Amino acid sequence: MDTHDQDDQDDPDDPDDLLGIEAVADDLYGLPPEEFTAARNAHVKAAKSAKSKDLATAIAALSKPSTVAWLANVATRELTDEITSLVDLGAALREASASLSGPELKALSRQRHQVVYAMVRQVGALAAERGHRVTSDTSRALEETFTAA
Repeated sequence: MDTHDQDDQDDPDDPDDLLGIEAVADDLYGLPPEEFTAARNAHVKAAKSAKSKDLATAIAALSKPSTVAWLANVATRELTDEITSLVDLGAALREASASLSGPELKALSRQRHQVVYAMVRQVGALAAERGHRVTSDTSRALEETFTAA
């Protein structure tokens, strides 16, 4: 006899649904943008078939990423060391700013600019490998995204 009834399967606090949405989101946001919608729809259908209405609703609510968001996702997956360095630089900049260390701020800002520029070039190469071209507007938006990190 099944110990789960229909209501248990649609519990929004069900850890299986939460784990499911995380795995689905990870899968979807790793795909090229042109594959996102069809894959999302397939996941929604699978969740509905499994009688997991809340999971299906959560999956359906996932938005197709913009090109910049997709490229940032590519960077977090492929350039993990660079992302870690960038986050560390951001922390060092905040610390230097808090202590009002002008020379340190200047050096760290220059270093961050170099890291961001290199990452944008690397992401452009990764996009090209995936059949996508990065425009100058997209590059600027990526620079802003990475600088905000």
